[in-house]
Amino acid sequence: MDKVLTMPRSTIQDVAKLAGVSTATVSHVINGTRFVSNQTKQVVFDAIEALSYVPDLVARNLKTGKKNTIGFIIPTFANSYFFNIIEAVESIVRSAGYSLLISNSKENPKKEIQSFRYLSAGLVDGIIAISTLLDFQDIADVVPKNLPILLIDRELDNCRCDTLTVSTYDSIYEITVSFLRSGLHQKIGYLASDDDLKTTTERLRGFQDALAAEHWAPKNACILRADSTANAQDAGAAYQQVANMLENGVTAILVSTNVMTQEALRCLSERNLSPVKDVEIVGLFNPPYVYPCPGLRWINMPGRTVGTLAGKAILNRLNNPDAPRFHQVLKSNIVVNQTL
Repeated sequence: MDKVLTMPRSTIQDVAKLAGVSTATVSHVINGTRFVSNQTKQVVFDAIEALSYVPDLVARNLKTGKKNTIGFIIPTFANSYFFNIIEAVESIVRSAGYSLLISNSKENPKKEIQSFRYLSAGLVDGIIAISTLLDFQDIADVVPKNLPILLIDRELDNCRCDTLTVSTYDSIYEITVSFLRSGLHQKIGYLASDDDLKTTTERLRGFQDALAAEHWAPKNACILRADSTANAQDAGAAYQQVANMLENGVTAILVSTNVMTQEALRCLSERNLSPVKDVEIVGLFNPPYVYPCPGLRWINMPGRTVGTLAGKAILNRLNNPDAPRFHQVLKSNIVVNQTL
């Protein structure tokens, strides 16, 4: 068998020698730890390219304690909203030299706790999470107190970390009032997610507060729940609940999650019903995944904005571990679809 000849791997000393600088200067250029003139940087970069030098990240991580990796726990891959958040987060952290390690909890609290335990066992520098839990105490004994954690989209009780959420209360309240004041509907519906997450509670409260403010008879408001996870979508849980509403004479439906909105629209489509002219459907969407129906109103969830801010927030926490806790609440907005 022929022997495979391999070229010896270039070292930082080789780069320094070719560039005519010290190894410390090469290190500062690579890590950005000290000011180096642009002219010297270019000489070092040219030497790195000429020698095909690759920094030994493992050795550097052992020395500094940094992993240059951020963990991201998501509840499902089935929701396009989360995909947009992931893409935006990765773009931000990658530009700062970090990789993103994603763990899918599959909407399972036990798996999420396992993910926190796994990631915080020396694998990552910080964790971003879209949680399925209800209380931070569920992971308080799992993650080190000094590990940066950012919760996005969903906030937990007794939270002791940074948070970034989106409130849909105002949008849902406004849509509900528009249903009631239009004079077109005798009975309206609301499809809620079958869980106790804070987002679910807030959205339902927006609907119910609007009913109370407009003195709408409870018997003319049909509130049903459905499991909005990926498996439930496959089984048509939301689809069936929308069908039940239609059978009960509901002519306007507000759907409280992105996944269930897709099922609601499918239910109408298979019955040749327009979600604008026949039975008005208003639900959550995240661009660019918008149902192609002119005049359709939808509640915009700013996924890319959330992801961009989340990426910046976790980096800021890594660089400023003693800074005050970060709590930011964005707001959704209502959009009228112009797609033809």
